[in-house]
Amino acid sequence: MWIGLLCVVGSYILSVCMLHVFNRSRKADRTYRLLLVTKDNQLHIEWYIRSLFFITRLSGKSISVTLIDEGSTDDTLGIAERLSKLYELEIMANRPDHSWQQWAESSQRDEIVIMHVSNQKQLVKLPLFE
Repeated sequence: MWIGLLCVVGSYILSVCMLHVFNRSRKADRTYRLLLVTKDNQLHIEWYIRSLFFITRLSGKSISVTLIDEGSTDDTLGIAERLSKLYELEIMANRPDHSWQQWAESSQRDEIVIMHVSNQKQLVKLPLFE
């Protein structure tokens, strides 16, 4: 009985691993670019960044995240800088003379998904969940 159960569980694990390898090889050419706009979100920013990279790793997709800070007065930037050492995360401070909208709309950028961290309803619209 135990041998049969181990065979079923083992074949399930093997098929899941093969599916992930297949998805990674098939979708490796497309990198999703995400622009996170944040201000005073120290309670949520670490969870958002870690979750995004975890979900993309599980689904076999590739993601590049740029974080735009609109003048946080809390530890949002400190948390993001610490996470940028672990993940592909670019951090930019929003300067008054250069808005993030102009940066995102420049012709040299790929298709970018813009998400405000304080608006949790936008998380559902990410193409990562397609």
